[in-house]
Amino acid sequence: MSLVSIFLIALLYQSPTSDSNPRLQLLEQIRTSSNDSSKSALLLDLAKSYYAQNQDTALELSRQSLELSTKLDLPGLQASAYNLIGVCYLIQSEYEMALESHFDALKIRESLGDSVGVMESYLNLGNIYYRLSKLPLAVEQYKISLDIAKALGHERGMSLLYNNLGSYYRDAWQSFQQEEDFAQAKDYLEKSLVLKEKFGDEGGQVQTLIQLSDLYETEGDLRKSSQLITKSLALSRKNQNVEGILSGLNRLARYQRELGQQTAAIQSSSEAFELAKEIQSPFQIGIAAKQLSELYKEQGDYQKAYEFLKIDQQNSDSVFNESREMIREELSAKYENEKKELELQKMEQSEALTSLKLKRNRELLLGSIALGMVLVVLLWLQWKNNRKISLTNQKLSESNALVRKQSEALLESNHFREKLFSIISHDLRGPISSLNGALNLWKSGDLEGDEIDFVLQNVSKETANTTGMLQNILTWARTQMDENKVENTTVVLFELVEEIQKVFSAQIEQKKIHFHNEVPPNFVIQIDKDRLTLIIRNLISNALKFTDEYGTVNVQVDGQHVIIRDTGMGMDERQLQQVFSKKLSTPGTQGERGSGIGLLLTKDFADSIGVKMKVESHPGEGTEFRLTLPPTLNP
Repeated sequence: MSLVSIFLIALLYQSPTSDSNPRLQLLEQIRTSSNDSSKSALLLDLAKSYYAQNQDTALELSRQSLELSTKLDLPGLQASAYNLIGVCYLIQSEYEMALESHFDALKIRESLGDSVGVMESYLNLGNIYYRLSKLPLAVEQYKISLDIAKALGHERGMSLLYNNLGSYYRDAWQSFQQEEDFAQAKDYLEKSLVLKEKFGDEGGQVQTLIQLSDLYETEGDLRKSSQLITKSLALSRKNQNVEGILSGLNRLARYQRELGQQTAAIQSSSEAFELAKEIQSPFQIGIAAKQLSELYKEQGDYQKAYEFLKIDQQNSDSVFNESREMIREELSAKYENEKKELELQKMEQSEALTSLKLKRNRELLLGSIALGMVLVVLLWLQWKNNRKISLTNQKLSESNALVRKQSEALLESNHFREKLFSIISHDLRGPISSLNGALNLWKSGDLEGDEIDFVLQNVSKETANTTGMLQNILTWARTQMDENKVENTTVVLFELVEEIQKVFSAQIEQKKIHFHNEVPPNFVIQIDKDRLTLIIRNLISNALKFTDEYGTVNVQVDGQHVIIRDTGMGMDERQLQQVFSKKLSTPGTQGERGSGIGLLLTKDFADSIGVKMKVESHPGEGTEFRLTLPPTLNP
């Protein structure tokens, strides 16, 4: 049975059984269709019905549609699948993957001359840049898209672009208080709302109502803002629009807070926080957590204020780290370079064709004058040209080999730099941000005796953790610069695990996890201690991250195997397949975020010292990592 069939059967059991259910009808059509082209289009339609509520399901269906359309060479469907994949990644705050998917869609649509598709791609690229606060880039994409929409008379596209440009000018007015920006914002938003009401586009009205409410808020009319947000929230709940619900709840909480309705504000922010955790969006988790931190601080509950402050900073770092910024810029540059390369190829082909025509004309002229002389000359020219071509090809081959060698060296250098940025983000930014948050609470001067003790205890723990992490980062950088130099020493594994347990003592205590070091005290091995420490520390860190309160983490030895086992949330088949092959960043049980490169680094170190890694996991049943020591390192 194919993966498509298995996935559809799973969806069938999750769908309501009403005959009028559109999803159920699509599932049945896909199941009974014998035409792969139709099946690809139906899979994409089904994905569109899921993307607002369940991005993981929409992504899986879109990928299956993309696989079929690629196999059948259906570029229009390929572009639509890439577009929907990009939209899902944007909702999940996976910006570099969203950019890559939309650039892929744009490239195909430009080659097809699909004006409506090109308009849509520029709109979506603008949305990503807007979310990343790259406003000039976002406006540039929006205006390109709006020009296309106007030329096509595409009113639905115009309504979306009016809304987005209104949002930009609203932000500009709030920052610089220029009346011209305010007038443009109001004009664009009102044009957008008129078109959306004309179409009965309730989902689109939500966004425009939110933007207009922000204008009223800046003018100081909080009650009018609150009314508009309440209306938009009702429309979002009616249509199960998760993004709209989150935006509405966060804004409503802000207005309630400013109107002195603290209890209502905490209730709205808490609902937004739980919903953001459900869809695993670091961007939305951070917004809700920051608001809850400020609300609890105003109520004098500094312990909860500190906890939510940590969650906010962890998720902010996950979204805006240097590694992702590099990837985003590289994707944009990649698209521009590919576009220029295609234009260059067209010019070269045109020049080659012109040159060929001139050569043939000369040959015909010479033939009419003296056929015999031409034959002799042509033979001589052929020999000379062949010799010249041979020499040229040899030089080109040598040049290409040199360029290839230089490119490989540059790629290797870039790879090292990118991993260095990523590991710094992975191991240092989170603890330092938490430390900064704790100190900010202390500096506020509002804390009393017990509260000061609580914050200072956390500062002490975070400082100790960060010191250990910095040592590991320096170790990693040293081994990367001289990766073949492995220094084996005698390691007592029980003591090594004890040291790592102390590093994570604050997290273990906070989540009340039962941590068991079951390694025999006399278990001794010969191995590179620094590399083994980083491997085991990363695996224990992951186990603690994905284990609920009162869960269990065990470290034990079985023959030549070192086993790290937890009772946490586990992984499904798709996550297991990707665990060592690509960046995989999933929030922990308390919203903890990483840069997604921890297991990649762990695998890198394991390979460098001949340790084999195996993982077994099931959703809801925990995870087991098994390290197999090479024969020369057996105890």
